[in-house]
Amino acid sequence: MNRSLINVRMCQVEIGHGDTDLVALLGSCVGIGLIWEDRGICGLAHCLLSSSKQATHVIGAKHVDQALYSLEMLMGISDYSNVRAVLVGGANMTIQGGHKARDMIGDRNIESAVEELSKRNVIISQQDTGGIAGRKLKINCQTRQVSVSKIPRIEAA
Repeated sequence: MNRSLINVRMCQVEIGHGDTDLVALLGSCVGIGLIWEDRGICGLAHCLLSSSKQATHVIGAKHVDQALYSLEMLMGISDYSNVRAVLVGGANMTIQGGHKARDMIGDRNIESAVEELSKRNVIISQQDTGGIAGRKLKINCQTRQVSVSKIPRIEAA
C-alpha cells in the first residue's frame, strides 16, 4: 500500500488521516502537531514566529497563535479533551554570541507554543525542542505515531 506524504512547509498548516504522513523539516521554526485519537485525524503546523499580537482568522501558520486557530478550524476541534500535542523544533540555528537564549527566535517560538497550548489545556505528549540541531518531524496519521530525527549542524568552513 502506498502512503501519501504531505510536506508541511514554513508557514503552512495541513491535516491528514488514514495512510497519510505529515512531515516538516524544522530549524528555529516550531512544529506543532495535534493528534485526535478518537477521530483518527492529525494536524501539523510549521510556525515561523511566535505570537502575532493580533487575532487573525486567516488559515496559516506564520505565527503560533494563528497556527492553533487554523488547526482548530481545519480539524473541527471545539474541545481538546481527546487531543494531544507534539512540539518539535525551536533550535538556535544562528548561534550569536552575547545573546541570551531567551532572545533567540527558536526559544521565543517554543515559549509561545507552550503558552498557547496551555491556554487550551492541551497535553504535550512529546516534546523535542531547543538546542542547535534541526529536526525532521513525521506524524503517521494511520498509527498516530510520531518520529523525530535530528539533522546535524554543518559548520561553515
